[in-house]
Amino acid sequence: MRDYITLGPTPCAENCAQVGDENYRMKATLEMDIYMEQLKRMFPESSSHGVSFSKKWFNHDFGTYGEIVAVYDDSNEEASNHAINIENNLPEFWDEISLKEISVNVWGTG
Repeated sequence: MRDYITLGPTPCAENCAQVGDENYRMKATLEMDIYMEQLKRMFPESSSHGVSFSKKWFNHDFGTYGEIVAVYDDSNEEASNHAINIENNLPEFWDEISLKEISVNVWGTG
């Protein structure tokens, strides 16, 4: 059965767009796109292990928020183990490529 593990909207030590902020959905989508590409660079073997990355939106009392998820088949032990490995090795910070992209596309400081 398909399952997923939430990986957050950005690297865990980085600031991210907040629900209720002006242009939240646009900024969050850009951040998640950049984060997903960073995860693909960090874990290039994911698809061969049966894991893919996707954006997922969740309802909350204060509005809808987005996170990147690792999607896998929980009946596939290799995929399950790889998804857990990703969760246990998430980045704290943007890598150099992501930092450039986030600076230009979200912060407007590049």
